[in-house]
Amino acid sequence: MSGNPDIESLVGWRFQTRPVGEGARFESTAYVGGLLPLDAHRGGIATSPAGLVSVTSGYASRSHYFWAGASHLHHAERDGDRLGSVTSFSLVYGYRAPAWRKDYPKPDLRFFVEATGDITGTSLHGGQPMADTGARIALVGPTMLLLYKAYAIEGGVLFPVYQRNGAMQPEERFRFGLNFTYFFWPSKGKGH
Repeated sequence: MSGNPDIESLVGWRFQTRPVGEGARFESTAYVGGLLPLDAHRGGIATSPAGLVSVTSGYASRSHYFWAGASHLHHAERDGDRLGSVTSFSLVYGYRAPAWRKDYPKPDLRFFVEATGDITGTSLHGGQPMADTGARIALVGPTMLLLYKAYAIEGGVLFPVYQRNGAMQPEERFRFGLNFTYFFWPSKGKGH
């Protein structure tokens, strides 16, 4: 989810779940969604709704996790303006220490190393490409996930290892995220 003033919606379909030994599985999920900007302009460019497609796939066991994903966000054009499309990639390795390998409703703590990258395309203004827009960035850093009963806290910080920005894109020093979640229907099975 972006940090912009948008209404966002995302629907996922787990189209593959295959057991791989006791307490382990290989899964793949496809997502479709979109966003509706609540502001009329960003950086002098008229905003418009955008669509998103994404796919993730990975392995999860009681101790190790490997996930990869890719997504593409594309804005519609309005009055000859269009914000640049964003293509994102991610790669995640996770580990859960033996002391935290407990079944529901005990606390469950997982640590991750995440790598992500974004390629932002050139924006249009008045039907013309804006040469000073667009960016490429790759970030790496630690994150964590704590699950307890129907609650989850997830957070982490990622640092740039590669960055090339257009003049209108500020240079990033880090990305920080912290999410709180309440599950209305918590999983009561093993190895959630």
